[in-house]
Amino acid sequence: MRLLIAVFTALLSFVSSASSEDTKLTLNQWLDQEYEQELQRSPLTLTIYGRKDKYDQVDARTVQASLAEIDTLVDSVERMEKHYDYKTLSPQEQMSYDFWKFRAESETAQRPFQYHAYTFNQFRAPHTYPVGFLLNYHQVDSEADMLAYIERVKGLSRALGEAVVISKKSAQMGIRPPLFAYESVLAESRKVIAGKPFDDSAKDSVIWADGSAKIAALVKSGEIDGARQRELSDRLEKNLLN
Repeated sequence: MRLLIAVFTALLSFVSSASSEDTKLTLNQWLDQEYEQELQRSPLTLTIYGRKDKYDQVDARTVQASLAEIDTLVDSVERMEKHYDYKTLSPQEQMSYDFWKFRAESETAQRPFQYHAYTFNQFRAPHTYPVGFLLNYHQVDSEADMLAYIERVKGLSRALGEAVVISKKSAQMGIRPPLFAYESVLAESRKVIAGKPFDDSAKDSVIWADGSAKIAALVKSGEIDGARQRELSDRLEKNLLN
């Protein structure tokens, strides 16, 4: 959804408008500002967009965080309606206005159903998301980037635990995926923790292999030395196992 919003905003960013008396910003400038604040509440999305803001942080995966995000969006729409007269906006700006309002209405409608989705299934994969995210999005160009990577391993573990809490509540409410979904989730989860440092096999686990390769690249580039390499590897191992 955030990617759709970003594309939508970019397409309309060239549109100008008369300044609002209250904000002195065009609608699209104001929406850009609101969306930036939303991005700042999602460190993982920032990384997906190629930014390194809050590079060591991980989004909250709780129902409370989800509800707070909905409340923030609703408040944003209320402020938009107060500061901008829909009738004076251009057709393109009205489209932006309608889209922002639609988001709030759509997400508000989901408030009573926070536990009604299948948190873990063959399509939704919080159990394998950390692997794809760290491998594909968390780039390491410096020691600071690697320290953020190691911290994120711990944060992703915390977020996975938060997803488990939601799934347990859903199960208590009788909301469970079919048996074959459990089998798929278990099989994929076992793959994540197959290999070092999770067992004594000769093969590295996926995240350990990725993190080790990124640390080794820092040594090769002269960013860190061998002693620091061992320290970072130890910290990575600790966060993977705890």
